[in-house]
Amino acid sequence: MTIAVPHAACATTSTCYTVTDSGGATIGAVTTQASAMTNGDISISSPASSFRMATGGSATFVIAVEDQFGVAKSNVGVAVSFSGRNGTKASATVVSDAEGNATYTFTDTGTTGSTDTITFTATDTATATITYGDVTAGSVLVTTPNTSATTGADEYPLDPEDIYAADGAEGGAKTVTALVKDASGVVMSGVLVTWTVSGTGCALLSSTTSGYTGAAGTDTASVYAWLAGTCTVTATAGGKSDSAPAIFAQ
Repeated sequence: MTIAVPHAACATTSTCYTVTDSGGATIGAVTTQASAMTNGDISISSPASSFRMATGGSATFVIAVEDQFGVAKSNVGVAVSFSGRNGTKASATVVSDAEGNATYTFTDTGTTGSTDTITFTATDTATATITYGDVTAGSVLVTTPNTSATTGADEYPLDPEDIYAADGAEGGAKTVTALVKDASGVVMSGVLVTWTVSGTGCALLSSTTSGYTGAAGTDTASVYAWLAGTCTVTATAGGKSDSAPAIFAQ
């Protein structure tokens, strides 16, 4: 027999697993097919609905799928289509996971044009616009809780951040910010920012190691420590970098 059931662990219509008897003969199979959503909402959680990217670059989109009550909806097929520079790219379908997120990785393979519009559809529709070309920053300014929020200068007097050793070091994560501007001092949106940290006993929350600047030209990361000392946080965007200290104490 064949049992067809929706199952979020299977990304496409396929056999998830089979049932066999003691002799190894298959007596059943479980398959799945993405369910349709008749009402609800989808939105682009990451990276952004509009951003810049170098030609030949890649971006991973996370599409949030919710029902009409705002509850995350799993196992929903989201159709992906393209117009513009990559208009001849074959359409695709991705399926939302148990948390209601559908993930699609896009790579530019076009040769003509400077923009793309990517459309995600599952009853509701969300679109993303990519502009291709030179993404050269004029400056990057990193600020932390231990610097001036406007100039990046080290704070005085020094006021270290607390380590949350008892509750898990990640609980004491602090926000650091990168401000990206062009050569004329105008903030740049949609620019990829990559983050690193150095220092003993220091780390970044893995979900914040890269991101894109928003309308204000900023992107943020979260740094934490499990040992007292100075962590040096660095942001790189558009060929420019800046570093700033994040200081922790027990």
